[in-house]
Amino acid sequence: MKKLFFSAVALFAFSSVSMANTIAIKEENQSNVLTEVNWACVGVGFAASDAVIENGGTPQQATAAAEAAYNKCLTVVEVVKTLTLIIGN
Repeated sequence: MKKLFFSAVALFAFSSVSMANTIAIKEENQSNVLTEVNWACVGVGFAASDAVIENGGTPQQATAAAEAAYNKCLTVVEVVKTLTLIIGN
């Protein structure tokens, strides 16, 4: 039950973070890709959180790990997007 509650709280917290990092793009396809990437990064955050909890970590440690994993995921996405623009694909 604790894990379900924690997951619900984390989902709420990350949904607002996800929306904050979403930028409006005029082309519908790019907007869909951006949303999918944000949700993929939320999944990475949940996986990190679950791993910490399963290994005996505290909810605070799990939240910190989830946030760090989410932010790292977004950073990697930005790097790949920049490289794609440089290469021209």
